[in-house]
Amino acid sequence: MTRSHLLVAVAAAVLAFPLSALAADADPALDAFRTLCADTGADFPAVVKAAAADGWTDAEVMADDLPGVSVTDKAARSKGKGTDEITLRATRGLRTVKTGDITVSTCTVRGDNSPPGLLDRVQAWLNMAAMSTDKDSGKASYLLTYDGKTRTVLAQADIDAAVGKGGAHLLKFKQDGTSEILDYERFSK
Repeated sequence: MTRSHLLVAVAAAVLAFPLSALAADADPALDAFRTLCADTGADFPAVVKAAAADGWTDAEVMADDLPGVSVTDKAARSKGKGTDEITLRATRGLRTVKTGDITVSTCTVRGDNSPPGLLDRVQAWLNMAAMSTDKDSGKASYLLTYDGKTRTVLAQADIDAAVGKGGAHLLKFKQDGTSEILDYERFSK
């Protein structure tokens, strides 16, 4: 083997390894969550529009509404078949509090064929520490603000101010074996 052939073979091996490692860590549910829920800030019309544009179809996804929220809009979609199916449920409604009504929007993605390591992938993507984490039960929550470009950690003491200025965003993640639940809740005036 000539030196140039050896260099080509080494370069091909080096390039192939990261690609195969990335393929092994593919997480369609997290990718869907990022696109449909996080990139839209769980804005109900934007979630529904993004799902339609990406080929999601109507589905009957059963789930409880958030306690204390009068839900005015609901949508359920799915994509994929069998164990590769991913489901989406989005809602919008109102919660009445002492200071008036708060709009509550939710966007939840579920998948049942996901690789281990969801909490690590989420932390790497958000690039911030979780508000709460329980790795033993596979759960993590993040409280933040989002202006359409930047996500910023939100202290619990600043929630009321954030709700009045575009919203407080609560992201919750749970992995149990290969099943994932990725939940985005947005509270705004």
